Amino acid sequence: MERDKMEELATKLACDILKAEPEVKKILWFPHGEELRVVRILDNVEKSDRVMAFRFGPDVRGGIPVPTDIAVIRPDEEARIPLPADWCDWGNAVVMYAEQASQRMLRLAMRLAEAHVDSEPDIKRVLWFPNMNELRLVEVLPGTKESERVKASHFGKSVAYGLPVPMAVAKIRPEEEGKIPLPDDWDGWEHAELIWERIERVA
Repeated sequence: MERDKMEELATKLACDILKAEPEVKKILWFPHGEELRVVRILDNVEKSDRVMAFRFGPDVRGGIPVPTDIAVIRPDEEARIPLPADWCDWGNAVVMYAEQASQRMLRLAMRLAEAHVDSEPDIKRVLWFPNMNELRLVEVLPGTKESERVKASHFGKSVAYGLPVPMAVAKIRPEEEGKIPLPDDWDGWEHAELIWERIERVA
């Protein structure tokens, strides 16, 4: 299978892992053309002298049509203990999630939200949908055209403007929040985080 497709599967698997284990500190993917190879890094797991991966068969219904090898290690074991013999070395690992990187994405989302409300003062709320590969915002704005689903506008990354990842921004009406479908590759409404809300002053 092509690398781009395998990376999409690895991203989905990382999201599934985070939903089940939000205490995960880091998720590493070791690219391979026929199976997903993933290492979860967690505190308070048993110490090991090598990476031990558990094999799972394809889960077509769950959206993972290839075999999966999943391992768990401690933070102090990363890049220090041997990988399975048929895996690449630690230098080939791709970071799919890192707790510190997630906090940086949140700060970036909040900064952009504040910039958007400065330019559109009628925005009532801004929601952030955590994702390590794209900054995803939904702005709740009265007067927006009605829609049957959330439609995001996409913008490329721009390091010069402080945007290290692509961005997707959507506008919805207040009554549509939590009710109309999100883009197919986004997580559900239950994963949205409110990062800005206008407080109406009572006279």
